[in-house]
Amino acid sequence: MLRTRRDTIPSLDAPDSFIFDIQKGVIHVNVGDLADYLNAVSANDAPLKNITIQPEGEQLRVRGTVKKVLRLPVEVLGSLSPLPSGEILFHTSKISVLKVPMKGLLGLLHIQVDDLVSNTHVPGIRTTDNDIIFDTGRLLPAPHIRGQLTSVRIRFPDIEAVYGNSGNNETALAQWHNFLRLSGGTLNLGTLTMHHADLTMIDVDDTPWFGLDLANYQSQLTRGYARITAGAGIEAYMPDLDQHGPASVSPPVSVETLRNRSNTIPGQVKR
Repeated sequence: MLRTRRDTIPSLDAPDSFIFDIQKGVIHVNVGDLADYLNAVSANDAPLKNITIQPEGEQLRVRGTVKKVLRLPVEVLGSLSPLPSGEILFHTSKISVLKVPMKGLLGLLHIQVDDLVSNTHVPGIRTTDNDIIFDTGRLLPAPHIRGQLTSVRIRFPDIEAVYGNSGNNETALAQWHNFLRLSGGTLNLGTLTMHHADLTMIDVDDTPWFGLDLANYQSQLTRGYARITAGAGIEAYMPDLDQHGPASVSPPVSVETLRNRSNTIPGQVKR
C-alpha cells in the first residue's frame, strides 16, 4: 500500500491517496460490472455506446453501437493477454457491423478499431493497429493497483487477472480465511491515525471472496466488531456488505448511561 503523494498519508477514506502494489494475487472482475462501468464513465460523445460484454470460450464478445455517419450495431470478438508493462491487451480477431463482415459494408464505412474507442475521454484506454490496450491502473476506479501480470483469462462470468505466481497456489489459498492485513507505515482510517500500522480486516462470512467495499468500509466495521491486540494493533471482524440487510447500529454510550453504575454497558466483557 503506497501513498500517491509524498505529503499525504494513505487513508482508507480517500482511495485516491494510495495504490496497491501487488506482488502475488488473483483478482476477479465481473464482465457485466465492467460493461456497466465503461458505459457510466464514457463521455456523451463517445463513439461506442450501449456496451455489453459476454465471455465466449477463451475470448470476449463486445457489442455496442458505433457512430459512423449514423449509429450502427457493432460486434467485436477478441482475446486478452498480459503485457510486460502490467497492461492488458485486447487483440481483436473479428469486427462486424450489421452482421456484415469487415470486408463488405465495413470496408466502405472505413471502420477501424480506433473508431470504437477514439475520443472516449476514458483514461487508460488506447489503440494500436487492431488492438486495444487497457491500463487498469488508470482505467478502473481508485484505489488503483499495479504489479506484474502473469495471466489474464476468462473464468465465466469473470475476467481473472493473476499477479506473480499466485496461480500455482490457488487451491491452497482457497483454504485460508479471507483477510487484508496492513502493517508498517502510517495509515488514516476515520478519525484514527495509526503509526507503525497494524490493522487486520478479517472476513467473517464463509464465502470464496472477501466482499470488502472500501467506499463503505465504515458501515462494514459497525456491523462487525474489533479488538485491540497485545501489540496495540487492531483486528476488525467484518461481514460482507451485501450479505446483510440495513445496519442496526447501536448509538454511542451516553454520559447518562455512564453516570449510573447499575446501567448495563454495551459490549460487556466476560469476567
